[in-house]
Amino acid sequence: MPCSPAFTRLRPGARPFTSPALRGRSIFAHTLATLAECPSVTDVVVLTDGLGRAEIDECLTGQPGGTRVHLLPTARPGTEIVSLLAECGELAIQYGHRNVVIHRITHALASARLIGSVAVALQSGHDVVVPAIPVVDSIKVVRDDGSGLISDAVDRDRVSVLQSPWGFSAEALGHIEHLPPVRTDDPRNGETSVRKAFVTLAHGVAGRMGREVTVLPGEMQAIPMTSLVDMIRAEIFYEGSAAFRKL
Repeated sequence: MPCSPAFTRLRPGARPFTSPALRGRSIFAHTLATLAECPSVTDVVVLTDGLGRAEIDECLTGQPGGTRVHLLPTARPGTEIVSLLAECGELAIQYGHRNVVIHRITHALASARLIGSVAVALQSGHDVVVPAIPVVDSIKVVRDDGSGLISDAVDRDRVSVLQSPWGFSAEALGHIEHLPPVRTDDPRNGETSVRKAFVTLAHGVAGRMGREVTVLPGEMQAIPMTSLVDMIRAEIFYEGSAAFRKL
């Protein structure tokens, strides 16, 4: 679970992942609690740069004893995703796990049911799995010559928004070290660069196994929280989910 405490898109110095950003609880706490609800999840690996270590340790204090949490220091820029996947693959072998679920903390409102559906797909024989939701907005291709003119339209029926968690079989992760390096240290937009690198690696792993990435139905509330507007939307989804659970 990648977890960086600093998040400059909200405001300089904001730390929503480890501070009470969503109804008095951190996004990290929300995510950890959801993972604890999944019977198939027994080990959680947290990728963190250590800036929010005190807050993370506090969340782990009340964690149920059935879930083991491993803290993994952030690797040098450009190798974070590869290091995380490789570490998870090694832990899977160490503890005898057949499957690994990589859950991005920005998708903190993904339900235990969604995480469970990824686990079930892996258990049924798929090697790389990801949930996604349909695109409902019109998508246009804008020329890259700076003119701002539209050059083409994209058929949205063939486009989906990928969510989290991603699922990998332990066997699939064994192919990570054989893939060419993927850079993620894009100074212009590090978040997008990391996401693209992750997708590239996932397709590379599936390709080496002669398989494809399997897409499962996602959830509307599992929106990525990467901006202040996203946090406001997350509040609405969270309140709606809480009200629904009381019915």
